[in-house]
Amino acid sequence: MNYLSILLCFIGFSIFGQETIISGTIMDPQNNRKLDEVSIQVLEHNSDNIFYAETNQQGIFNLKLEQSKTYEVKLDRNAYYPTSFIIENGNLPDLKSTFYMDRMPGYEFQANVR
Repeated sequence: MNYLSILLCFIGFSIFGQETIISGTIMDPQNNRKLDEVSIQVLEHNSDNIFYAETNQQGIFNLKLEQSKTYEVKLDRNAYYPTSFIIENGNLPDLKSTFYMDRMPGYEFQANVR
C-alpha cells in the first residue's frame, strides 16, 4: 500500500508543473522611485489563462507562475509608457527582480500623499 501512495504522489507531481512565486519591484529609472498602482497583466502563451496583480505602496508585486510555461508580462501605469516583456519556457526572473518603467515626457515627479 505504501508503494502505491508513493507512486500516486510521484505521478501527481509529474502531471502538474512546479509553481514558483515571483516577487518584484517596479521603479522609475530616472529617480529610482518605487511605483505603486502599476497594473500587471500576465498572459500565458498557448492558453486563455490571464493573471493579474498590482504593485503595493512600495512598488512590490507577487505572482505565482508555473515554471515550464511561456508568459507575456504587461505593465501599465498613469504617466508612464506601457511596458511588456516575454518570459520564455521557465526562464523566470530571479525571485526578487527589479523592473523599470519610463516616464512619459511632460510629467513631473509626483508623490501620492496618503
